Amino acid sequence: MRPTLPVIVALAVLVSAGFGADLSAAEIIKSNVVHCDLKLQGAIESGDFERPRDQLDKAERLCLNSPGGSYFDGIKLFQHIAESKIKTAVEASDSCLSACAIAFMGGADGAYGDRFPARTIYAGGVLGFHSPFLVGSVSSKLPSEVNNLAFGIEVGVRVVAALLRADKFNLLPKRLLAEMLETPSSSIYAIDTLAKIALADVALAGIAAPAKITKSMLYRACVNSDPWQSDAEAPKPDEVKQNQVAVLDRSNRYRIIFQGFELQGMSSCAVEVVKNESDTEIFIKIEYGDLSRVAMTESDKKPSWLLFPRDTKILHLSPLAR
Repeated sequence: MRPTLPVIVALAVLVSAGFGADLSAAEIIKSNVVHCDLKLQGAIESGDFERPRDQLDKAERLCLNSPGGSYFDGIKLFQHIAESKIKTAVEASDSCLSACAIAFMGGADGAYGDRFPARTIYAGGVLGFHSPFLVGSVSSKLPSEVNNLAFGIEVGVRVVAALLRADKFNLLPKRLLAEMLETPSSSIYAIDTLAKIALADVALAGIAAPAKITKSMLYRACVNSDPWQSDAEAPKPDEVKQNQVAVLDRSNRYRIIFQGFELQGMSSCAVEVVKNESDTEIFIKIEYGDLSRVAMTESDKKPSWLLFPRDTKILHLSPLAR
């Protein structure tokens, strides 16, 4: 039976995915979806990093579908993916857990020595973290509980240090790292709400446009985009009406300006939402202070989930038809 020890003891060597020993070893295969070149499939075993490394360098975006496995190989994959500027994704019907989730977080783009996150979960996909799994002992001469505690502290510190050292581009949000380390290896910290999407700093894609876009949704997009008000309560109908300055409502296009946003001294928020011709996707533009009506560019586009409260479950959002 696994000993009951302080949290730090759980931060040790992850030797298996925890879902059975008959899992297939990870392999790199050609992806069958347009947004990924290659796909990492199967459990990540010790030494798996060395085999697919040359294949990974051929990918611009890598899809991952794995229950996890070797913690240290997950860290090596994370570091290599980041250094090679490979974007990562979890497809709608796939899951990426444990060591796989660490590798996924290496998804990045950038120029020269800079890296910024480039990792996407498609609605219906599962991304989950937990602390590494503890095995082993220090000395058979010590009582078992002291033995395991000493081992856990020593190896736990090394495990965390290895992860922090690998993250030289600061791609791992500190709050996500804390949640991961506090989640027992027998459990999963799933990125299953919009708040957790924001916490993990990953993109969410594959969501269908809502059938109706309301003024409250537009106000919520301003709230969700403003880091100073990210924990604000859902807007009340009277508040939305009172703060509204102007609105443009045309076919497939909505634009509204609200007062009461104090992001860096700017008091107004203009939000514009454009549906595509088939009414299946939406594109959001947010402006603070500068309320010019220039055409929306690719770099302006914000994620569609900004229209919804942050406690919304991803599974409650309608996925795009495939």
